[in-house]
Amino acid sequence: MASNVDSVRNVYTAFARGDLQRLLALLDEDVQWYEAEHVTYWPGGPFVGAQAVVEDVLARIPGDFDGFEIEIGRITGCGETVPMEGRYHA
Repeated sequence: MASNVDSVRNVYTAFARGDLQRLLALLDEDVQWYEAEHVTYWPGGPFVGAQAVVEDVLARIPGDFDGFEIEIGRITGCGETVPMEGRYHA
């Protein structure tokens, strides 16, 4: 069984590749996805559920940004909470 850190790494790898089908398969239906505060898609709290993440964040990126890329940085296991520190470029 994959660790929580491995699971998050797999999600961001699929995200970086633009593989939304794989990403959806990896996300739990109750996932809580946090965007950095005060950036384009930040709603003031988490996106809850895989469908919300895809519809309200990921599906919007191609129309809003040219040449979007994500650089996966540090992924830290903190029990069930696993933050990813990274950078995106567009």
